[in-house]
Amino acid sequence: MLLEICINKMKRDYISYFVGKEFATRTHLDYFLSTPVDLQEQVYRLQKLHHILEVVDNCLDFLKLEHESLIFLTQSCINYYKENPLNDMHEFHLPVRTASVKNFYQNAHPQVWRVEISSGQEQKKVRTIWQLSTTPPAEHVNSSNEGEQPS
Repeated sequence: MLLEICINKMKRDYISYFVGKEFATRTHLDYFLSTPVDLQEQVYRLQKLHHILEVVDNCLDFLKLEHESLIFLTQSCINYYKENPLNDMHEFHLPVRTASVKNFYQNAHPQVWRVEISSGQEQKKVRTIWQLSTTPPAEHVNSSNEGEQPS
């Protein structure tokens, strides 16, 4: 009985977050909030919902993404977790305009930057990836002249 009370409380909290911030409607969340399944499945679905909250909230707090992007991200996560098991290593891809993350990339000091650009459709799709790193690709590759003997 105590577990059921906790589950119901958490469901209300998640509804409050997603609906309150207008990232999803109650209908979008029905799969995660349904009660006809057993308690173990309800807990599992709440874990999925919690992961969605972590992903969306981190993008909100750290990247300062626009509301429309966060709605799209929330829907992508919801659709993924309706069909797939919990996987905190899954990569969600979110197309964003450069201007919407301008402050982040101007003030951040990452070790790796990766940009992926896709164009075309189906068989004629072209994908270009650039990756920049502040560290050498291998230990033996060093940009300075350390360890070299003068000639």
